[in-house]
Amino acid sequence: MTQVPRRRRDYKPHDPARKSADLATRSLLIKKLVYAMPGGVVGALAGWFTGFGIIPGFLIGALFVFLLTSAIESSAASLFGKVYHPSAAATPRRREYSHAEALKAQGHYDKAIVAYQVALSEFPEDPEPYLRIARIHRDDLGAYDEAISWFKRARSDAIVDRIREVTIAREIIDVYTKRLGAPHRAIPELARLADRFEGDDVGEWARSEIERLKGVESGE
Repeated sequence: MTQVPRRRRDYKPHDPARKSADLATRSLLIKKLVYAMPGGVVGALAGWFTGFGIIPGFLIGALFVFLLTSAIESSAASLFGKVYHPSAAATPRRREYSHAEALKAQGHYDKAIVAYQVALSEFPEDPEPYLRIARIHRDDLGAYDEAISWFKRARSDAIVDRIREVTIAREIIDVYTKRLGAPHRAIPELARLADRFEGDDVGEWARSEIERLKGVESGE
């Protein structure tokens, strides 16, 4: 059985979905509130001149700008989806994540993960940030279960074509069999792959792997 490498001592496991993913949402909210302040000032002045009231005018002006900013952001996200993801079968345009990559290259893995999470909060249909987070957990942190979780999120939350879906499944299977030394945990993933691509080469490969791993488990 493959020996599982020990994790880096300077890495503290955390739940990426709960601890860091909200950072991007909070940042966007703060940005909207900052943009809303000038609108509040204009509304306050209008309220003062018209006798409507400074405070009500400020609140209405700020709310108007806040909602307008949200609508523009939503429209931009929708346009991105239509331009870069015209259908569920389409492959999303590959984006560059130079800042996150630079952080990773410098060994700042937690910061790189947060940078990728900020990116996926803006473009959740792009599978690349999910996959890069998964590979940091797998290759740099030895956090294999977290890596598997991110691989699965890429498959379920982003838009992936057939080739990318098969690649993700193979990476998950590789983690189970080679990194964790737990081939039995790969069997459900292989079964899913066999059913999903029944009748073609991928499905046949998955079924043969299931039989092979069952033989390994039974000592045959």
